[in-house]
Amino acid sequence: MEQKEYKHITIYETAGRHRSRTFEISSNDDGTLLGNIYYLNTWRQYVFEPALGYPTIWSEDCLRDLGDFLLFLKEERAKRLKEIKEAEMNGAPVKGGDENDISLG
Repeated sequence: MEQKEYKHITIYETAGRHRSRTFEISSNDDGTLLGNIYYLNTWRQYVFEPALGYPTIWSEDCLRDLGDFLLFLKEERAKRLKEIKEAEMNGAPVKGGDENDISLG
């Protein structure tokens, strides 16, 4: 399982209920689950869904970290889709699965 740690939050990959990769966000302070990130097909982008029943307060830097991670996922997905399209055009087999196969690096 991969994870990315920021100053106040940690984002880690989970086995989710969605076809695409899913992530959970927890507080570095006490480990509380703050919400989930997953690809929403109808919006064609990764989204953050707050945890049910747990109101949270977010500072500017926490929101920026979340936004940066969403942007990272967007860019990695676009890169992977481009690789798949180029491979298909060249008749080459696609390595590593599908468009959801990205790394947190």
